[in-house]
Amino acid sequence: MNHIPTTATAVQKLKRLAKNRRKSSGESLAAAQDAAAREHGYRDWKHVTVCLATTAAAKGSSDYLPDAVGAFLSERQKVQPAAPATAQTIAKGLVFAMDIKDADNVRPESTPQIHECHDATPFLAGDIWRAVLRHEREEGLSKEDDSLEPDKELQQFLDEIGNYRFFRYSGPTVPKNLDDAFAGPFRDFFFPPTHVWIEGRFFDMADEREVRVDGRVAYSTSPGHSGAPVSAKHSTTGTSPSGRMTSRPEPASVVARLDVRKLQPSLYEYIVSHSGQELFSNAGFSSIADALREAADVTGSIRGYEVAYAGLVAGTYPVEELASIADQVAQRAVDMAASLGR
Repeated sequence: MNHIPTTATAVQKLKRLAKNRRKSSGESLAAAQDAAAREHGYRDWKHVTVCLATTAAAKGSSDYLPDAVGAFLSERQKVQPAAPATAQTIAKGLVFAMDIKDADNVRPESTPQIHECHDATPFLAGDIWRAVLRHEREEGLSKEDDSLEPDKELQQFLDEIGNYRFFRYSGPTVPKNLDDAFAGPFRDFFFPPTHVWIEGRFFDMADEREVRVDGRVAYSTSPGHSGAPVSAKHSTTGTSPSGRMTSRPEPASVVARLDVRKLQPSLYEYIVSHSGQELFSNAGFSSIADALREAADVTGSIRGYEVAYAGLVAGTYPVEELASIADQVAQRAVDMAASLGR
């Protein structure tokens, strides 16, 4: 019995067609339903119900890809096939995606083995969209598929995928330490790729504390990581406030600058930077302390903050302590600014 993607909305339409057919023909409801099903490619009405259940089950799995998106990608793969080098790397090598804002800082010329590959998009974008949908389900943000028209669903996908650029690593083998592959283009940049494909296996870096290649830790945000062999055990996960993993050759040593600014009465923003480069920011806080507490909710490479307000440094604090002392740090910052008339 072949599977036809079937939504609850589609079934309701078939039921209405069957009822109209029954009224006009006088046949039984069962016969009318079977006839309506056959007219739309199903074997009979039971086939419709089986396809509905199978589609619903697939939507709850990590392999689910909306029909409109799947059809679009299949067509793009036909009209825009990947170059042999890209196809080979997708299957047996290393490919990664970067947020377009971060990718502007990539320096491929500093690493001849890094090449941008636009032709990889139709073959890899589906993995990213599945990850987006999975995160939405986990956070309770997903909408019922039946309430979204296919063209709108496809537009949402295109809007999301437009935020990424794809690169391939042209070395003969996948590096035992992914920092070696990333070091050249990302030497002066803080965030690693958002998504990675190794020998065809997809890694959503928002979920990965560690990535392994042949039993070795090839990428890790853990302090003191040396690439030593490990057993295939479950690893913990963590994300930065922006949803992206943060990494440096020595993660434990990163102390970032945290500037809190007053936009207007009872409205503040914070900006986190490192080596003069802005990493992430947020606004809309009703107090300095609230801004400090949110900025302290970070995992990965940032181990501490040099906290500044009105351009004055109020002190340097470990991330794990900042949230609990945010009120005291905020008061210290205000007192310092007031003493200098700021």
